[in-house]
Amino acid sequence: MNTVTVTLASWEDKLDIIKMSKKTPFSGTIQNPESDHEYDNEIDKVHAKMLKFSLGVSKYTSNTAVFMELGQIPVSVKAKVLTAMYLHRFHTEIHMDNHFLLHNAFKCMKEYSHPWIDSIHYLFASHGMADIYNNITSRSVTKGKLKKLLITRLSDIYIQYNDMKMQSKPYLGQLYSLTTGVVYQKQTYLNVVSTPQTRMIYARVRTNSSKLSPSPYSEIIDKCESCKVTMDFKHLLLHCKNTEKQRDSFFKSIQDLHYNIDVKSDGLYNNIMNLEWPLLSREEILVVIPIVLSYVGHVGRDYVI
Repeated sequence: MNTVTVTLASWEDKLDIIKMSKKTPFSGTIQNPESDHEYDNEIDKVHAKMLKFSLGVSKYTSNTAVFMELGQIPVSVKAKVLTAMYLHRFHTEIHMDNHFLLHNAFKCMKEYSHPWIDSIHYLFASHGMADIYNNITSRSVTKGKLKKLLITRLSDIYIQYNDMKMQSKPYLGQLYSLTTGVVYQKQTYLNVVSTPQTRMIYARVRTNSSKLSPSPYSEIIDKCESCKVTMDFKHLLLHCKNTEKQRDSFFKSIQDLHYNIDVKSDGLYNNIMNLEWPLLSREEILVVIPIVLSYVGHVGRDYVI
């Protein structure tokens, strides 16, 4: 995995990234956690832009979708973890005898309720870890344990937020149906499809950013002129009259393999878009995938990109 380093101009920029208050001390009152899970700061936007470029999708594609496809956690989550770990270092490693100036600066920050310290207190409390914060100086709260706990907790909350957002957005319904029950990680097709154009077809269809995709800002849904039904990629692959010849050839090739693939199955579309067939062995899947990719690439080249 490549690392992206971003240099920030000021302390205010750093606070903005991790969404922490610069003005008022933490009062101990927690707001609705969902209101804080916006992940819309500038550094996360840069991260999302980079992911969209790597997938080959439109800049207007949902950030939620691209993070899901690549199994990525926003950079701001890592920033929060690093900030909390720095506070732990002040408590456990910065002492009068080895870091005189830092020790006294930290002592003044605590005495005058510096916004940085209050913001980290809020970070722990708002994510259900107030007890950890209160015992941060305990020997049982080691550096390794704290880091693992923070990463796990903040990542889980983001994944839950991502899942909830996909459920609430109709235009992300297809991706939600494809990824329900799937481990939050880079999706299988990204490791399997070697042809850039075919991989782009998969990414654009799944993230609702293809030429067939309805706009999230419009209720108008395109109709297939030949079949008089809703036009989407599933219809094109499995039902449309315009692709009947290619589809019949695809089905015949699949059935000629004598594998346990039901071309009439309701789950066939999900199998194709996830490149996963639970009833097939790895060897059988390796034979099926090129046939599937050839068909998807042929249909998608004309209708998706």
